[in-house]
Amino acid sequence: MASNLSESIVLLQNQMNSVRDQFQIVVEQFEAEKLQFDADKSSFLKDKKCFDRERSKYENELQQMKKFQVSDNDIIYLNVGGEKMCTLRSTLIQIPSTVLSMIFSGRWEEKILKDKDGYVFLDYDPQLFKLLLNQLREWNGKQLVNEKDKIVFDMPVGLEVQFAKLIRQLGFEQEQLTPEKFSKIFGGVKIEQDGKSVIHDGNGSSHSEIRGAKLYSYGIHRVQLKIEKMRNNYWIFIGIISSSQTQMQLDSFHSPTAYGWAASKPCVYLNGQRHDGSYGSYDGNLCEQDTVDLLINCDKNQIQLLNRRTLKTYEILIDPNFCPKPWQLHLNLYYIDDKVYLLS
Repeated sequence: MASNLSESIVLLQNQMNSVRDQFQIVVEQFEAEKLQFDADKSSFLKDKKCFDRERSKYENELQQMKKFQVSDNDIIYLNVGGEKMCTLRSTLIQIPSTVLSMIFSGRWEEKILKDKDGYVFLDYDPQLFKLLLNQLREWNGKQLVNEKDKIVFDMPVGLEVQFAKLIRQLGFEQEQLTPEKFSKIFGGVKIEQDGKSVIHDGNGSSHSEIRGAKLYSYGIHRVQLKIEKMRNNYWIFIGIISSSQTQMQLDSFHSPTAYGWAASKPCVYLNGQRHDGSYGSYDGNLCEQDTVDLLINCDKNQIQLLNRRTLKTYEILIDPNFCPKPWQLHLNLYYIDDKVYLLS
């Protein structure tokens, strides 16, 4: 009987130990969940505090805006670097997410710096700003087919670097490029990466023609390209050709509607005719890994080439009698493995 009692006590102790262990596990799980709850609560309170702060900031800005009833037709008087000029508010705010659109949105009327005559003071070069303002005036109120077309700037010859710096400062540059793809080829080349790159893959070195997909009839367009591979930095042609020139050919730079620049030599092609020397101050300085911008200005019948390595810009005037619109992007490669990539 004593033995049975002893066994019962041991069994009871084992059961109690098991219950205690299970209880300890439950307590530890509870403590862990409590810690997680406290962390989530702290994070929630932090997020709520940020939300309340942003809401308060928004409501304050809204109240500030209500103090000033602004209109797109308001005349804005400017003092730019000491030179007085004026324009419509709609001209300045038409392109969102730029410095000008934020300054003149109506949210900061009370904080805008003004001169003694009440003109809004902007500390920029007046000559450069006037060029920018004139282009904004041309676009104001226009409805273009491609929304990006209207925010591609015509770079003023001789002031390209300074003007590019100004538009970067004002937040325009990120929207400068015109979407483009390679679409047609003739010769030993192939198109890759969904039309974004073209490579010479022929059996031997030979001229090959490449054209872009987009047709250019009006407006200003900027196409950016990177010369990824150019053997011996010897030959690449970059320019335009009339889409009416339906017959493609190996030496396409000799096509009667071809205009553009050849690499390595100061060589320019005008309606398919080669011009050596210093036409438009072109020096032929295009190299492998260069990034270049081709500006196609249909309104002024001209094209420009900006080399971002040398910061030099070259210009060619297009005779529409020889090269009728619409125009196309036009390249010509020569050596095997030469490659050009579209950044637009």
